[in-house]
Amino acid sequence: MSLIPFLNGLPKPAREQFAKDCDASLGHIFNCAYGMKPFNPELAALIEKNSKCVATAEQLCPSVRWVRIKDPRWPNPKGRPLLDVAKKKAEA
Repeated sequence: MSLIPFLNGLPKPAREQFAKDCDASLGHIFNCAYGMKPFNPELAALIEKNSKCVATAEQLCPSVRWVRIKDPRWPNPKGRPLLDVAKKKAEA
């Protein structure tokens, strides 16, 4: 399932709570989901967490270099997504 069907499948109060849990407005999340604005990495990670991996950080921000660390509290079995800043510098 992608992010848009997930959001549309939630009742309106749950959509609003989801946006609040992601520290963003619902309008901003929809603008990003429809490609009108880019997702920033922080929002992508929060969406992954709060959607229980319906959309992953890698899917929402494919141009970002991600690395994952094990975190049993994170819903993705691969772990928590982090920005891989060392890899970017090593390739430059």
